[in-house]
Amino acid sequence: MTFKKATPEERKAYLQDYHALIRKIRTYTNADTELLGKAWRLAEKRHDGQRRKNNVPYITHPLAVAHFLADLRLENEIIAAALLHDVLEDTPTSLAELEDLVGSDVAGLVQAVTNLDGPLQGYETMQKEDVDVLSDVHLVEAITNNPQALYVKVGDRVHNLSDMEHMPYHKVIKKIEHTEVVLIPLLQLAGAYRLIEILEEMCLHLGNSECFRIIEQGYQKLLAQNSGAVNDVQKILSDIYFADPRNTEEVSSVYADPFGSSHRAAEQPRKWKGHILHCSFTRRYIASINHDLSPGITNIFMELPASITKDKVPLYDIYFVTKEEDTEDIFFDRYPDLYRAVIPADERFLARRINLTIIGSGKDSLTGIPFYLLQDSCSVRYRLFLENEQQYKDRIHGSIYRRKDERMRRPPVTDRADPTAGFDKQIHVYLADGTLEVLQAGSTVLDLAFRIHEDVGLCAKHAFLNGNDSPVPLHTRLNDGDKVRIITEADKDHPENNHFNATIRWVEYVHSRDAIRSISRYLEKHMEDAWTKIRVFGGDGVAREIQTGATVLDYAFMLSARTGLRFRAARINQSGEVGPETILSYDDKVYILTDEKENACFNWLRIVRTRHAREVLASYFEKKYQE
Repeated sequence: MTFKKATPEERKAYLQDYHALIRKIRTYTNADTELLGKAWRLAEKRHDGQRRKNNVPYITHPLAVAHFLADLRLENEIIAAALLHDVLEDTPTSLAELEDLVGSDVAGLVQAVTNLDGPLQGYETMQKEDVDVLSDVHLVEAITNNPQALYVKVGDRVHNLSDMEHMPYHKVIKKIEHTEVVLIPLLQLAGAYRLIEILEEMCLHLGNSECFRIIEQGYQKLLAQNSGAVNDVQKILSDIYFADPRNTEEVSSVYADPFGSSHRAAEQPRKWKGHILHCSFTRRYIASINHDLSPGITNIFMELPASITKDKVPLYDIYFVTKEEDTEDIFFDRYPDLYRAVIPADERFLARRINLTIIGSGKDSLTGIPFYLLQDSCSVRYRLFLENEQQYKDRIHGSIYRRKDERMRRPPVTDRADPTAGFDKQIHVYLADGTLEVLQAGSTVLDLAFRIHEDVGLCAKHAFLNGNDSPVPLHTRLNDGDKVRIITEADKDHPENNHFNATIRWVEYVHSRDAIRSISRYLEKHMEDAWTKIRVFGGDGVAREIQTGATVLDYAFMLSARTGLRFRAARINQSGEVGPETILSYDDKVYILTDEKENACFNWLRIVRTRHAREVLASYFEKKYQE
């Protein structure tokens, strides 16, 4: 976060956006301008001068979150909380002050989504990783007691993800990981399936842009190739279920059958008149298509583009929504007409049958919602969801959109060390050559390394995800569809040359029992070589592991021999300059300063602790004095 006052033009723009928010709320409910005005004025005052990393005034972020929730047609109190959702965490505002201004309901929503690293929480001395875990525990517990806070948290995440395309990849991966293992499971408990689809779409687009691009291009091509057939089906559904039965001319023009069939379309039963709310066609989410295709693909590079065909990818989701519980009765009452329907000839096409037929059923792989699989005479497929009005609202908002709604299932018992425990499922990931591996959700890069081979795991160093050139550490959690290239010091052809990197800390990194067993058995035999390692962050923000007790000089040599030999000084955690003998601690942020020329001296051999640094120095001095 940076600081600079908003310009008059910037303030005019976000004030106009706030007034647009009020107008949007008025399209579906009475806008509580007193409550919203109080929330807005406090948020604008407390965020005054703060800027996002993209240099826009910070107040535009809570305003964007509020707009997202207004698009969901949520209550005034939830939108007020969205406007205020960062004031406890990022400004000198107390909970008591907030309660006095906007009431305990709104203040409670804000408190539920506030991380524990705010200025008033007293967690300043803890390591950030531990604070993040406690924040997740706090979030899960708070949402259990105040489920509507989940909307605010999701709105916050949606806007943050939409603003991350130019962020360092390791930060993007961390945000995606949290979304996948904390927020989406909570939304599953709430049944907020539309929000799950939105987050899954954003995570796939950011985390695996190449896979997203391949599917999106293939899907758009299918839509363009089959637009005529889709339009015919849309017309038939509209005419059959929404035509006025008293208008016999309209009905007969749709069902006139030039092929000689003897049937006559029945008039729409008057008992259904007014019971059907809508029958909408919705384009598929790319993440949903990816979930459907992934289990059948063994090599992503060779098979994914060829798998995007109309016999494997239903092109549209059809939502048939009625007022009452008897949705299936209403739909199937006219189902025979769907099959027999004929589009009359026009100036471009001859008359044509639709033959819209149910060919199967299934459940959405992301949400678990059941659907019927339809196919028309052009072999275009559709997913048909039959819902009453309550089911339709629940699918979009979940079961928590009404105040004090008790239908949200309680989350699993929270593990204080891992608040995501109990949310496991399977994920599909791909190796560098495109080969498929199926892992438990929550598995890490190191789990995958051990799945490939025990030696690959024991000798692993780091990995590259989804073609990105920024390395990720071994403890990085994998997501569905990730492409992973593991860097290991295992020599398949000459195992005697293997360089083992396993440490005691690796037990914390793995999820699978096989990986735990391999690590424990190795450590039983090689405990003396299993140096405990610590994690430190470089000036580039990338996490790296180094031997416990290592100095900043060891870290410089780990970066490269050139950096080590030209070492001048270092800065740790934004402190002043420190010398080469300074020992590193867990989660230190290290900035190495170098000179234009080499500075290595014999004394450095007594300072360094790692074998690699000693070997580089020894080689350097040997060559230098031979010259």
